[in-house]
Parts: sequence; C-alpha cells; structure tokens
Amino acid sequence: MKILGINALNHDAGISLIEDDKILFAAHSERYSGIKNDSNLNKEMFQDMEQYGTPDKVVYFERPWIKKLRQLKAGQYSEVFTLDNLPQRHLDSVLGKGIYTIDEYVDHHLSHASSTYFTSPYTESAVVVIDAIGEFDTISIWYANGTKLEKRWSQSYPHSLGLWYSAMTQRLGLKPQEDEFILMGMAAWGIPNKKLQEEIRLTFFEGGDDIRFELNLHRGCMNWNPSVYQTTELNNGSLM
Repeated sequence: MKILGINALNHDAGISLIEDDKILFAAHSERYSGIKNDSNLNKEMFQDMEQYGTPDKVVYFERPWIKKLRQLKAGQYSEVFTLDNLPQRHLDSVLGKGIYTIDEYVDHHLSHASSTYFTSPYTESAVVVIDAIGEFDTISIWYANGTKLEKRWSQSYPHSLGLWYSAMTQRLGLKPQEDEFILMGMAAWGIPNKKLQEEIRLTFFEGGDDIRFELNLHRGCMNWNPSVYQTTELNNGSLM
C-alpha cells in the first residue's frame, strides 16, 4: 500500500509517499515556492510525487477539529471561525476539488512519535515527544513495540516546554518558531547565573514533579523583566 502523508497550514508544509517500509518521496513546500517555512502546499510538489505512483491512502498529520477546540481555549478566534484552515479545503484549493481526499486524520503527537520510531532500527522503544503545541498535547511519552504505539503519559496545553522555549527565543529579540537553533547555539557560550536561574524557576514554573507553568506563554513573555530587556512594544499575537 502506498500512503501519502501531508503536513500543512502551520509551518514547513511537506508531503511524503511511503510504500510498506520504504520512503519513495518526501519534500518541503519551501523548496518549490522559495518561501522560507512555507506553510502552504503547492501543486508542483504533488506532480513530482506522482512520478513514484498513486497513493492508495491519504493521511493528515493532526486532527483539525480537535485543534480548533484548542484554538478556542487559546482565544485564537480568527482561526476557530474560519473554514479556510481546514486541510481538505486547502488541499482542494491547491490541486482542485476531488483530486485527493484525506482518508484519515492522525493525532499530532502520534505523528511525531511514529516518524521517529518507524525510521529507527528498534523494534521496541520508549518515545518522548516535546514540541510547542499541536492539538492539546505538548509533551507525550509512548511505548512502541512492533507496529503499535501506546501513549503512556502526556502534558496538555497551556503547559508547554516548547512554548517556553519559543517565548525565550522571542524575548531575546529572535524570531520564534524559526530562530530557536540560534538560542541553542548561544547557550553553549553562556555563563551560569544561579540568581537568574532561580528567578526563572520561580517566575515561570509551578512546583511538583510534572512540568507545569505559572503563565500561559502562547503570546510570549516580552513583558518579563523589562529593566533588563527594554522594550516598548509587546507582541500580542500568538507565537503559533
């Protein structure tokens, strides 16, 4: 069976075509459009994919209606009350109505866990997924064995290590959802500061064994510690 996997409408849209355990084709939209982190699909990418065969099944990387529930909780009303961000509608607008129909919508973190596990050499594994946000899960731990993955634990929005990472990226004047790698590189040159570490812990993290946050960092943390980082314009838009 040939399965076409689609990721779009967030950042770095892309598709892949697999047959059994082989990846026949994979590509990002930005390679075709020239737009960095392009979130939209494009027709030329599908035309190249079709050289490797016609998919028997089309799968999308998250569940759009569950995502809309989370967006409602987050106050992203412009995203909630539009149909233009529905995957099938976007696919039809790119390729034409009825060319491809999405057969299955997969849990966002299951997509992450599967891509890691099924491209690894292991037949049994623990899989940890940590990202900013998908539907509701922000961290999840899975047990993978054979062809099955079972979710053992998860943390839900708004408690998100990934959003905190992006908020700190923005706080330093970098672009969230893109420049996190720069922050990672900068960390190697940092000087430990116990006082600042304690301030960050007390400001952002709740106590306890699980990872929970005092603040919802979906819109960043530009107003934190303004005496150190002067800014007159706070970002009121969501990081993603």
